Amino acid sequence: MNWFMSLFTGGGSSVISKSVDIISEKVRDTDKADSIIGEVIMKAMDNPPTIPIIDGIHKLGRQAMMAVLAYWYYQSWKAGNPIPFENFMMIMGGPALYTVMKGVGRS
Repeated sequence: MNWFMSLFTGGGSSVISKSVDIISEKVRDTDKADSIIGEVIMKAMDNPPTIPIIDGIHKLGRQAMMAVLAYWYYQSWKAGNPIPFENFMMIMGGPALYTVMKGVGRS
């Protein structure tokens, strides 16, 4: 069941709390410990954890938009109501432009 719950939680907060516990335990100077804890929390805020299932759905969004539009064009053609190809390319321009602007993402 843990694997299922990991789809909905990023798990990042547990790493932060473990870090804070270790710093509190090992560093004796409270001012220095507070400073280090503050740096850890600020670094964690730079790269916040995401919800994996939402992240996956978002990454599939562009492909899903293109597939739905291509299916819609095919069904329209099959039903005898063909859409002029120029109009279809104009409709496909939105997801295509988003894909070009977004780029390939992190590698």
